[in-house]
Amino acid sequence: MIKKIFCIAAAMLLGISTLSQAASAKPVCVVANSYGVYETKVFINNVFSPEGNYTYEQKGSAFPVDDLEKYSLVAVFHSAERPWTSEECSTIQKYLESGGHLLLGGFAARNLSKEVGAANIPWIGIKTVGAGKGAKAEVLKPAHPLLKGVFDTVTSPEWLASTYLGVVDSSALEILVGIPENRVMVGFQKVGKGWVAFLSLEAFRFKKDMPQEEKDAYYKIFRNIVEMANTSGEI
Repeated sequence: MIKKIFCIAAAMLLGISTLSQAASAKPVCVVANSYGVYETKVFINNVFSPEGNYTYEQKGSAFPVDDLEKYSLVAVFHSAERPWTSEECSTIQKYLESGGHLLLGGFAARNLSKEVGAANIPWIGIKTVGAGKGAKAEVLKPAHPLLKGVFDTVTSPEWLASTYLGVVDSSALEILVGIPENRVMVGFQKVGKGWVAFLSLEAFRFKKDMPQEEKDAYYKIFRNIVEMANTSGEI
């Protein structure tokens, strides 16, 4: 009887803890322009649900440079309404260094850094996105939290053969999936207490006949990023 009561109490505490986490989690800010609006739909549909722990706010194409602290993660797909200025880059860097998180999807890194230049934004990690050299991307750091569970069911999904890869512009950027040394499909860079994640693929372009389990494997990266951004402690 005592054991039963203990189990019930433990379950109640776990439930309270989960509800507390959900209530205290900051929303994810989603920004997109051009083809990024299609990627946004895939991201939202495969990460958020009414019964889930995390919420989001769509800001259209406006990057929330003055409200960054409101969000656990700012996800930008393809581009925003305009490139960043030097002052905005400084503000974003402070947000990251203090524990903020940024996801740059597809061509976002290239488009957002057009005015300032990627070489002058050391935390962006990516110079541009372009066609690969025909080599299939490799899973270089399978134990990284961002890739948790991604390759458990399908060890070599066909999206690894995508030709669109980021050109690395920072020795601090970790290539989790890509071609060693200079091409990245899934990247991660620590910035102070926070980090920047990079995804070169645009999931809305996946072929309709691609097996669903392979698509789900990629969507798992989306979910890992959101979960990591809402988990206390440094990666």
